[in-house]
Amino acid sequence: MSLSGSILRQPLFAKAAVTIFDALMGGACMYFAVQARYAFEKKPIPSNIDENAAMVFAVTCVIVWVVTRMHKAIWRFTSLDDVKNLLQGVILVSIITPLILFIFFNRGQDFPRSVPFIAGGFFFLGLTLNRMLVLFAQNG
Repeated sequence: MSLSGSILRQPLFAKAAVTIFDALMGGACMYFAVQARYAFEKKPIPSNIDENAAMVFAVTCVIVWVVTRMHKAIWRFTSLDDVKNLLQGVILVSIITPLILFIFFNRGQDFPRSVPFIAGGFFFLGLTLNRMLVLFAQNG
């Protein structure tokens, strides 16, 4: 057995890897949702709100995943209960992110109010499809 194979099978490493992957995907969804929203309006993005929102979304995702214990699921077997919990987590992250931007980032003045719905939808879709691909890859 190779060293990389043994590291990947460690439960703590796998849980951390899943959480980090989810956070990065969430941050990317938020970043591109803000970018798309401003591109649709043909306006420049003010005050780096896309990067700030992506960082807040990713950090909030990690915190919500740990608090709700979603980080413990390795997703070898994806069930409807897992998808329901995933949806609840995405909704919670999508609600908390604008609140944090409002409190700490200039009252969220440059943050489009439709973006949490757009980013949350794409984030949930991406996470669900990712889990299903892993399920099919592992179980054939």
